[in-house]
Amino acid sequence: MKKTFVLILLLLLLYPPFVLGVEIEEHSKSSDIYIEELKVEDFELSPTFNKFQNLYTIITDEYIPNLNIIIPDNENKVIDILGNENFSYGENTIQIIVTDLEDTKENTYTIIFTIKEETEPTFGEYLNQETEPEIIGQKEVSIIILSCFFLIMLFYKGIFARK
Repeated sequence: MKKTFVLILLLLLLYPPFVLGVEIEEHSKSSDIYIEELKVEDFELSPTFNKFQNLYTIITDEYIPNLNIIIPDNENKVIDILGNENFSYGENTIQIIVTDLEDTKENTYTIIFTIKEETEPTFGEYLNQETEPEIIGQKEVSIIILSCFFLIMLFYKGIFARK
């Protein structure tokens, strides 16, 4: 019994299983669920894109309704982009779902797109704002003086004309 077991063990070690008629599943390339490049027009992803990194952020002060997401053509993949429309102020979540056509495995990249809300300055910020004094030109001063002169004349004539 021991001899038979040792003989079978030696046979398995010395001869690969395919020689013995056992089929080995061919190891195809791993699922192609990654994209090689991801760009967003007019914005920088944080952190910089890496195909094995799945979460990115973008922060902006300006409101825009959607992002122009650029992904080069990818063979044997289906790419769906969800949540890239009708943004609101605050955090918006965009999902990029990559599906391998051969084995239907998926990978999801997520972009958190934050649009900062416009806020009124606080009283302290308002007081600390550096503003330039307005400079009135000679023309404006002349108009103000003439207007005052006419008002005084109308007032003067109105008071003394009744007597």
